[in-house]
Amino acid sequence: MSEEKRTIPDIVIGIVDDEQASIDNIKGLLKYIYNNEQITILEATDFNSAVTLFNLKRVHILFLDISIGNKTGFEVLDKLGEQFADNIIIVSASEAHAYKSFNYKHVRHYLLKPITINEIKIAIEKCTLPDRVAAKENVDSAELRGHEGLSSEKDTIVIPNRNGFRIIKISEIAYLEANGSYCNILLTNGEKITHSRNMKFVSAELNESLGFIKVHKSYIVNKAQVVSYDSQSNLLTLYSGEKINVALPIRELLEYLQQ
Repeated sequence: MSEEKRTIPDIVIGIVDDEQASIDNIKGLLKYIYNNEQITILEATDFNSAVTLFNLKRVHILFLDISIGNKTGFEVLDKLGEQFADNIIIVSASEAHAYKSFNYKHVRHYLLKPITINEIKIAIEKCTLPDRVAAKENVDSAELRGHEGLSSEKDTIVIPNRNGFRIIKISEIAYLEANGSYCNILLTNGEKITHSRNMKFVSAELNESLGFIKVHKSYIVNKAQVVSYDSQSNLLTLYSGEKINVALPIRELLEYLQQ
């Protein structure tokens, strides 16, 4: 049995990104997907360390950021060639380099930041890997929905963070607040959690069928947390004491609250 185990290859993954937070996010998602299987993650945060590291190491998958300080991911590939990585997944904050990326024969996918569990799993599924290093078969679609969105019971939402993820009861969410390309989730205990996706992404799961109302372009409120509404100031007051701007007509607001 032990001899058989030694013949099964473990996965070796490289990550090149000049932002440690981005590296930590990818590592957290990979650890979830492979569920503590033996994987080796090699990381580099600049051009020189990437060239030095991967000149000596071969990886099954390389997550390669386009922008690495004053260099590019393409320069890493041009310096080393593609042979050190069986599969390359390009990571970028924009789509500008997508066309050029696929001129490299080992590039399998192009991911836009911020990266989600669903997106990274799709990218991995496009890679050619030994049997052991394919994503775990027992990570089914319901489990994936539980990692980025609602669980199958629709009573929790799971939010990725730099160390993995956090599960929150939907009943504990007071409201959502738009924050550019991110979304702030305010809990009933006053805690604020920042989601790596925008409010539109999060609100796709938290709609009126679950007791949430979009009262303003920047706010989605849990109607169970509403105490009162002042039509003169157009403000909702929540049990927490916080006041939320309302852009809905009062009749439409009442219809939502009474459903």
